[in-house]
Amino acid sequence: HQATTRRPRQLGAGAGHAGVRKHAQCCRQRLQAVMGQRQGEALLRAISSLAQCVLRWPDTIFEAYILVVDHAWLFIAFVVSLCRVSFRLAPFDFERYCFAKAYHLDQPRFSVAAKWVDTAKVNNGKDVLRATLWTPVGADGPLPTVVIRNPYGNHSAVGVEWGQIILAERGYAVLLQDTRGRFGSDGDFVPVENEREDGAETVRWVRQQPWCNGKVAVFGISYLGLTAWACVGGLKSGELQAAVPIVAQSRVHSVVFREGGGFSLELLITWLTLVLKVMVQPSRLDALRSVVRMWFSGHWRTAAEVAPLCELDEQLLGYKWPFFQAALTDPAPDGAFWRSRDVLCELRPGHAHSVVPPPIHIISCWYDFFCTQALHDFEMASRSQPHAKLTVLPCGHWGLVSLEAQQLMFRSLLACLDEHLAGLKDQNRRALPMLEWYDLRRSADDGHLPIQLCMLGSRRWKGFGEWPPQARSRPLYLLHSGQLWRAPPAVDAAR
Repeated sequence: HQATTRRPRQLGAGAGHAGVRKHAQCCRQRLQAVMGQRQGEALLRAISSLAQCVLRWPDTIFEAYILVVDHAWLFIAFVVSLCRVSFRLAPFDFERYCFAKAYHLDQPRFSVAAKWVDTAKVNNGKDVLRATLWTPVGADGPLPTVVIRNPYGNHSAVGVEWGQIILAERGYAVLLQDTRGRFGSDGDFVPVENEREDGAETVRWVRQQPWCNGKVAVFGISYLGLTAWACVGGLKSGELQAAVPIVAQSRVHSVVFREGGGFSLELLITWLTLVLKVMVQPSRLDALRSVVRMWFSGHWRTAAEVAPLCELDEQLLGYKWPFFQAALTDPAPDGAFWRSRDVLCELRPGHAHSVVPPPIHIISCWYDFFCTQALHDFEMASRSQPHAKLTVLPCGHWGLVSLEAQQLMFRSLLACLDEHLAGLKDQNRRALPMLEWYDLRRSADDGHLPIQLCMLGSRRWKGFGEWPPQARSRPLYLLHSGQLWRAPPAVDAAR
């Protein structure tokens, strides 16, 4: 019965379905008559669960094998990368081959080159934003360009992979820029305050460069995703051709103050420590030593117990931080402090500052603190942008570092850029290897729908055409065993 309802295409259709279901119901009634209602229902549930497990065993074993192989490729790539970084060398071909195998991407077409560049001037020309420009060696220019704005540094040829190498070796120019006041860029760093202005000036500067063909996209993860939203919000229609914000949202206030007024203490402690204490260390080894030292000294536990909250910055940083103090003093979203800092991109139709976003692919996670607003962002964006897409993974914010999440993230990113930046049509799109845990857990007819969600529990992927999905009611009946069942329980004739 379970097999018939779950896999009808494999077992036939029409009268065959009705006959099998009728036979299953008859067997169920006979079993209950022999064993009694409660015992019969319990046995049927056990048989049903066992049958479902047996049906899934081949796929589960195959997916597990593939994941082991993928992690082996990633481990090899990581070891080679560590050796390369130790000698401060450019990426090796074998290293990039291993990463492509691990991420289930097509093999790189180009080697890459990186150079340090001065970019846009901001703050009335007082500050210069600096970046690393990554380009594919030997590609015919000018090139479609991706802008990544980053407050975390480590963007040299031996730095952290934010996606710049993956994109450059597949034909895109990538500008990985330090945000204002961070590392190579001039000015003072104030979270989110200047991102709309700086992002807009950067994109306009990029469009004027000889290596850019006028088609620009923005992309980023977490805070880098916030800067991507800020670029969308600060530009006019047509200045951007695509955007891919990942585990991010278009508004900031709800990140700091949760629904009901709760303060995001753990998030703020982690982020402030990462940005203002760890990432500013001169080397990776120094950053690792800093983290280990704080871990054994009880840094996070002590900070979490600080009261009142206005003393948290002094405990974490050793000084009063004006931005933090002002944010706490005026917590209302429409107050003087947050009024100009909350909205990175206004998506509400009819609003005075509303924008029509470019083709956009929002990627979030069910357990991410950005998820609720990200879903709302997609709902708003899809009203004015027919090419809006949404993907929701079954993990939390930090779960995005997992191999499975990165596999799907980079595939989605390349698909969006290929379509809207490079202009590749269906017949010319890059051929990507099958992603077994994703492709095998979905029906074949919904893979091209704009919304892709992972169902929690079963971890099967399901496509939808709109958000929120249309509701569909299904009656479930409570059994004596405390479980829910689709069919009403048989009633004892004596009752």
